[in-house]
Amino acid sequence: MPDPSHAELLGVITREELSSSLDADPALIEARDDGGETLLIAAANLGRLDLVEELLSRDANPNAMPPDGETALTGACYWGRTQIVESLLRAGADPNLRGLGGESPLRAGLPQRLPKTGNPAKDHKSYSLNRDLFDLLFRYGADGNAGLEPVLHLAVTRGGLPDDLRYLVEKGCDPSHRAADGATPLALTAECRFFPHWLEQARSLLRAGADPDGVGPFNRSFVEALYPDEQVMLQCEIVGARRARVAKLRGA
Repeated sequence: MPDPSHAELLGVITREELSSSLDADPALIEARDDGGETLLIAAANLGRLDLVEELLSRDANPNAMPPDGETALTGACYWGRTQIVESLLRAGADPNLRGLGGESPLRAGLPQRLPKTGNPAKDHKSYSLNRDLFDLLFRYGADGNAGLEPVLHLAVTRGGLPDDLRYLVEKGCDPSHRAADGATPLALTAECRFFPHWLEQARSLLRAGADPDGVGPFNRSFVEALYPDEQVMLQCEIVGARRARVAKLRGA
């Protein structure tokens, strides 16, 4: 019979019991289970703030990573454990450290469910970004433009709400940044017409300074990817974005 995982053990233990076990055997702090997880990673995924704080008080490594998994911080972001995220960051967790699959804390913190209607009032609870969590990550130096598919690109393809896209741009995510495949966040909106609010996504990024003429996937710009009626609907934002970019270049 295999040994129980750290998650199974921590699911039924109190902080006092954990403390006693660590007093008796300090090496347990960095011990790995069969899946390569440390106690801290398991505690963060379980949402056990009390155990996370106990382990961090004993200098558990906040950046430990299983061979094929994610850090405690990435796990906490995935589950939306804001208090645990703050504790880990204060203890030195790296907000830009990626797992084997390329997942970063920022990407993991995005809502996992696609919006149902595209109506912010209806989708707010099911899809809105956890701003408290993202504020923490950005405050501690998370880079929103890093990786093969940065967080703003992923937010667009998951149907991110326009206000949340603007928020990410305000936090430093570049709406004209090219991912590894050449795509920009703005270009991706035209590839995501199946979202009922894709035009609002595009408007929010154009108003935030995205380049409508930058070449994206398939060697065409965002404007070139639009149908004539779509160009008309976005004409004011496209013209405004072009003027803003010219003014910026002249002022540089």
